[in-house]
Amino acid sequence: MIRIVKIKVIFLATLLLVGWDWGKTPRCSDETVQATVISIAREKMLDMLDKLQEVRATVASPDFVKEFEARWLDGIEHLKLDAIRTRFVDQNTRSCDCAADLFILPDYSVPITYIVEKADNGELYVTVYGL
Repeated sequence: MIRIVKIKVIFLATLLLVGWDWGKTPRCSDETVQATVISIAREKMLDMLDKLQEVRATVASPDFVKEFEARWLDGIEHLKLDAIRTRFVDQNTRSCDCAADLFILPDYSVPITYIVEKADNGELYVTVYGL
């Protein structure tokens, strides 16, 4: 619950800094959208790391797990979106369907898709798939 509140605070602060235009359809490459996608990915990766730490004691090679955790934590700090593509824009619903490569490590990325929607009250909703 605290993580969700932190994400909302970071998101709202980003909106204020960027000066979001409340009437326009969000774009896949908008800084606010990218920051939100990265925040969601970071939270998902931290959840996965928590699960990994729970099973560490049951793994035959705990040193391997420890090394993996260190690389994973480094990756969490350096997440980056690349090759951002807009697949579809719907002006009526103020939403767009996006795809990108999420770089976790300099030599490792995963393809993700995300949908960006703007509510009537101006709030931005981002749903990320592929994590």
